[in-house]
Amino acid sequence: MKAVIRMREGVPSFGKGVLVGLLGVALTVLAGCDAFDSGSSSSSRRSQGTVALTVPDGGIRFVTLATGSVSASGDEDLAASDRWDLALDSGRFIYTNSGATADHYSSGGEGGVWYTGKTSLDEVHSVTGATFAGVYNTDALRWIDYPAMMGGSRPVRMNVMTYVGYDNEPHSDGTADGSESDPFSAIFLYNQEEYYYNAGGMPPDFRVRNRVYIVRHGDGSGYSAVQVSGLENGEDSSRIYELQYKALQ
Repeated sequence: MKAVIRMREGVPSFGKGVLVGLLGVALTVLAGCDAFDSGSSSSSRRSQGTVALTVPDGGIRFVTLATGSVSASGDEDLAASDRWDLALDSGRFIYTNSGATADHYSSGGEGGVWYTGKTSLDEVHSVTGATFAGVYNTDALRWIDYPAMMGGSRPVRMNVMTYVGYDNEPHSDGTADGSESDPFSAIFLYNQEEYYYNAGGMPPDFRVRNRVYIVRHGDGSGYSAVQVSGLENGEDSSRIYELQYKALQ
């Protein structure tokens, strides 16, 4: 965009300087609207972009894909709304604003997620064929037989991105049914179906599978193709994520 300034004859040079200065500020603000700030909550809509964020140990961040913005902290007001689409925590879990997670935050979210079977955003052009009616297309509570040193059996919120296929229903006393004799085998078996895997080592070497998912926005009004393109261990047990996304019709 080109800005044209026409000065009337007789305007003092001081006045010209003020006008030019104000124009510079305006252009700087406009340019800044295009840049992604992981701590911002820009209201301008973006069709495609990259989200880079760090989640501190025990924390969570909410992502709004329509604007490419991330909550600066675990924003309780935002959490209890349908204005966010994905929630990422320091434990590598990625939640959607749907099902059990929407209930957890009392958000009323109508989101969801569907796996496309693709590994490139360029291969996904529309939501045609996507369904959000399956068991793991919205967040659901499933029991995992964790060992006692990890807190024992407990329900975990999961979806098609996280803990795919694990469906251990609890007994009446709240414990898991023990269908897996070795709880660690269950954890790592289904770990292979997630958006990432552990290549081994200590600390663990997490690597992404570049799988592309279609995410229905929390308010149910739009869709975005999303690819987790980066996952790293940060300082002080934090987690570093990178997401690629683009709007879909």
